[in-house]
Amino acid sequence: MTPEHIEKKTVTEILITPEHRERNTAVFHKSVNKLKKDGNYKCFVSNRTDELQVHHIAEFSLENVIDFDRLKAFLMCFDPYGYSCKMSATPIINIDDVRNLLVLHREYHNNVNEQVGNGTGIHNMTWPAWVAQCVCNRNENPVPGEGETIEQVKERVD
Repeated sequence: MTPEHIEKKTVTEILITPEHRERNTAVFHKSVNKLKKDGNYKCFVSNRTDELQVHHIAEFSLENVIDFDRLKAFLMCFDPYGYSCKMSATPIINIDDVRNLLVLHREYHNNVNEQVGNGTGIHNMTWPAWVAQCVCNRNENPVPGEGETIEQVKERVD
Protein backbone atom coordinates (compact mmCIF):
# COMPACT_ATOMS: atom_id res chain seq x y z
CA MET A 1 0.00 0.00 0.00
CA THR A 2 1.30 3.46 -0.86
CA PRO A 3 1.63 5.57 2.32
CA GLU A 4 -0.14 8.91 2.67
CA HIS A 5 1.74 11.71 0.95
CA ILE A 6 1.29 15.32 -0.15
CA GLU A 7 1.10 16.09 -3.87
CA LYS A 8 2.12 19.62 -4.77
CA LYS A 9 2.08 20.69 -8.40
CA THR A 10 3.07 23.91 -10.08
CA VAL A 11 1.14 24.39 -13.29
CA THR A 12 1.83 27.09 -15.86
CA GLU A 13 -1.19 27.73 -18.02
CA ILE A 14 -0.94 29.74 -21.22
CA LEU A 15 -4.19 30.61 -22.93
CA ILE A 16 -4.62 33.10 -25.74
CA THR A 17 -8.02 34.66 -25.15
CA PRO A 18 -9.42 36.15 -28.35
CA GLU A 19 -11.40 39.36 -28.42
CA HIS A 20 -14.88 38.71 -27.06
CA ARG A 21 -18.12 40.44 -26.17
CA GLU A 22 -19.04 41.75 -22.73
CA ARG A 23 -20.70 39.49 -20.18
CA ASN A 24 -24.19 39.66 -18.66
CA THR A 25 -26.31 38.86 -21.68
CA ALA A 26 -30.06 38.31 -21.77
CA VAL A 27 -29.39 34.61 -22.48
CA PHE A 28 -27.20 34.40 -19.36
CA HIS A 29 -29.89 35.95 -17.17
CA LYS A 30 -32.55 33.66 -18.69
CA SER A 31 -30.36 30.63 -17.99
CA VAL A 32 -29.68 31.73 -14.39
CA ASN A 33 -33.41 32.23 -13.87
CA LYS A 34 -34.02 28.69 -15.18
CA LEU A 35 -31.45 27.31 -12.71
CA LYS A 36 -33.26 29.15 -9.91
CA LYS A 37 -36.76 28.10 -11.05
CA ASP A 38 -35.67 24.45 -11.30
CA GLY A 39 -34.09 24.43 -7.82
CA ASN A 40 -30.53 24.19 -9.16
CA TYR A 41 -29.27 27.55 -7.86
CA LYS A 42 -27.05 26.10 -5.16
CA CYS A 43 -23.40 25.07 -5.13
CA PHE A 44 -22.92 21.92 -7.20
CA VAL A 45 -20.15 20.79 -4.83
CA SER A 46 -21.38 21.75 -1.36
CA ASN A 47 -25.08 22.62 -1.80
CA ARG A 48 -24.39 25.97 -0.13
CA THR A 49 -26.68 28.82 -1.14
CA ASP A 50 -24.54 31.80 -0.09
CA GLU A 51 -21.81 33.57 -2.11
CA LEU A 52 -22.83 31.81 -5.31
CA GLN A 53 -21.17 32.39 -8.67
CA VAL A 54 -22.12 30.95 -12.05
CA HIS A 55 -19.30 29.19 -13.87
CA HIS A 56 -19.20 28.59 -17.62
CA ILE A 57 -18.07 24.99 -18.16
CA ALA A 58 -16.61 26.03 -21.53
CA GLU A 59 -15.04 29.41 -20.81
CA PHE A 60 -17.16 32.43 -21.69
CA SER A 61 -14.24 34.37 -23.14
CA LEU A 62 -13.53 31.59 -25.65
CA GLU A 63 -17.00 31.71 -27.25
CA ASN A 64 -15.57 32.90 -30.58
CA VAL A 65 -13.40 29.79 -30.96
CA ILE A 66 -15.80 27.20 -29.50
CA ASP A 67 -17.21 24.49 -31.76
CA PHE A 68 -20.75 24.34 -30.36
CA ASP A 69 -21.37 20.83 -31.70
CA ARG A 70 -18.31 19.58 -29.81
CA LEU A 71 -19.41 21.52 -26.72
CA LYS A 72 -22.84 19.90 -26.91
CA ALA A 73 -21.24 16.43 -27.15
CA PHE A 74 -18.99 17.19 -24.18
CA LEU A 75 -21.93 18.44 -22.12
CA MET A 76 -23.81 15.19 -22.80
CA CYS A 77 -21.05 13.52 -20.75
CA PHE A 78 -20.82 16.20 -18.05
CA ASP A 79 -24.47 17.05 -17.49
CA PRO A 80 -24.74 18.16 -13.86
CA TYR A 81 -28.40 19.21 -13.96
CA GLY A 82 -29.70 16.92 -16.71
CA TYR A 83 -30.40 19.75 -19.14
CA SER A 84 -28.21 18.27 -21.90
CA CYS A 85 -30.19 15.05 -21.84
CA LYS A 86 -33.54 16.88 -21.70
CA MET A 87 -32.54 19.29 -24.50
CA SER A 88 -30.59 16.84 -26.66
CA ALA A 89 -32.47 17.79 -29.84
CA THR A 90 -31.76 21.50 -29.34
CA PRO A 91 -28.47 22.86 -30.69
CA ILE A 92 -26.25 25.02 -28.49
CA ILE A 93 -25.77 28.38 -30.19
CA ASN A 94 -24.71 30.55 -27.26
CA ILE A 95 -22.04 30.13 -24.58
CA ASP A 96 -24.58 31.26 -21.96
CA ASP A 97 -26.84 28.27 -22.68
CA VAL A 98 -28.05 26.76 -19.38
CA ARG A 99 -26.32 23.45 -20.27
CA ASN A 100 -22.95 25.23 -20.09
CA LEU A 101 -23.47 26.71 -16.62
CA LEU A 102 -22.49 25.39 -13.21
CA VAL A 103 -23.46 27.10 -9.95
CA LEU A 104 -20.60 27.18 -7.45
CA HIS A 105 -19.90 28.73 -4.08
CA ARG A 106 -16.96 31.12 -4.49
CA GLU A 107 -14.68 28.63 -2.64
CA TYR A 108 -15.17 26.13 -5.48
CA HIS A 109 -15.14 28.69 -8.28
CA ASN A 110 -12.15 31.02 -8.01
CA ASN A 111 -10.88 30.82 -4.45
CA VAL A 112 -7.31 30.43 -3.22
CA ASN A 113 -6.56 29.19 0.31
CA GLU A 114 -4.06 31.83 1.47
CA GLN A 115 -3.15 29.69 4.51
CA VAL A 116 -1.28 27.14 2.39
CA GLY A 117 -1.34 28.79 -1.05
CA ASN A 118 -3.43 26.23 -2.90
CA GLY A 119 -6.41 26.84 -5.11
CA THR A 120 -9.78 25.46 -4.13
CA GLY A 121 -11.72 26.88 -7.07
CA ILE A 122 -12.10 25.33 -10.51
CA HIS A 123 -10.13 28.25 -12.02
CA ASN A 124 -7.16 27.70 -9.70
CA MET A 125 -6.47 23.98 -9.67
CA THR A 126 -6.25 20.93 -11.89
CA TRP A 127 -9.43 19.17 -12.97
CA PRO A 128 -8.67 15.93 -11.03
CA ALA A 129 -8.13 17.82 -7.77
CA TRP A 130 -11.28 19.90 -8.27
CA VAL A 131 -13.33 16.78 -9.04
CA ALA A 132 -12.01 15.20 -5.82
CA GLN A 133 -13.84 17.93 -3.91
CA CYS A 134 -17.04 16.90 -5.69
CA VAL A 135 -16.85 13.15 -5.16
CA CYS A 136 -14.97 12.46 -1.91
CA ASN A 137 -16.87 11.84 1.29
CA ARG A 138 -17.87 15.25 2.68
CA ASN A 139 -15.67 14.88 5.75
CA GLU A 140 -12.72 13.48 3.78
CA ASN A 141 -12.10 16.17 1.17
CA PRO A 142 -8.31 15.99 0.56
CA VAL A 143 -8.05 19.61 -0.64
CA PRO A 144 -7.24 22.19 2.06
CA GLY A 145 -10.27 24.47 2.19
CA GLU A 146 -10.33 28.15 2.99
CA GLY A 147 -8.26 28.79 6.13
CA GLU A 148 -7.33 25.13 6.65
CA THR A 149 -3.80 23.93 7.24
CA ILE A 150 -2.28 20.81 5.73
CA GLU A 151 -2.18 19.27 9.20
CA GLN A 152 -5.94 19.80 9.65
CA VAL A 153 -6.66 18.11 6.33
CA LYS A 154 -4.35 15.19 7.12
CA GLU A 155 -6.21 14.70 10.40
CA ARG A 156 -9.54 14.85 8.60
CA VAL A 157 -8.71 12.28 5.91
CA ASP A 158 -6.86 9.79 8.16
